[in-house]
Amino acid sequence: MTFSPTATGPQTATLTISSDDPDESALEVALSGNGVHPPDISVTPLSIYFGDLPVGDSSGYETVEVSNNGLGALDGYLYYPPSAFDLDTGTCGHSIHLAAAGFCTFGVAFAPTEVGPVSGVVEISSNDPDKNPFLLYVSGVGVPPGDSDADGVTDTEEQGPDGTDSSYDGNDDGTPDREQDNVASL
Repeated sequence: MTFSPTATGPQTATLTISSDDPDESALEVALSGNGVHPPDISVTPLSIYFGDLPVGDSSGYETVEVSNNGLGALDGYLYYPPSAFDLDTGTCGHSIHLAAAGFCTFGVAFAPTEVGPVSGVVEISSNDPDKNPFLLYVSGVGVPPGDSDADGVTDTEEQGPDGTDSSYDGNDDGTPDREQDNVASL
């Protein structure tokens, strides 16, 4: 048996179980429930790509907004992503409680610990009847330290013979070597 209210507020009904037993009359069972408006979670953005970041560095926090577009209260919990990502619970906190039309924010940062692509999920479990859990996909690529443009040539090699001139243009094409893929200034 299920309860699927069509209106808010207290609802009552009687379940009658008939019997053809001459010794037993019909059995009546009182039923009750309370119809409530459901919450409706919305999360912006739906995913975050951090791009290339040197191993050992950390990106800034990307802001994520959680909204309740439903008429009922939204209650949920924010779960941490994998270790290459950092979570700042912001105004949401770990336990999320949002009234109708309410919102909160949290932040996600990327701090790769190894070279290569990394992906994960920030999970938001809630009492939303059709979007539970909500999954926010996060990803980025760890690149070798000292290669901020991820072209395989270290930043020092792209900044002149002494490694300190960020405007050095070793091939005299008008564009600094550090802004070009696979160009070394040695």
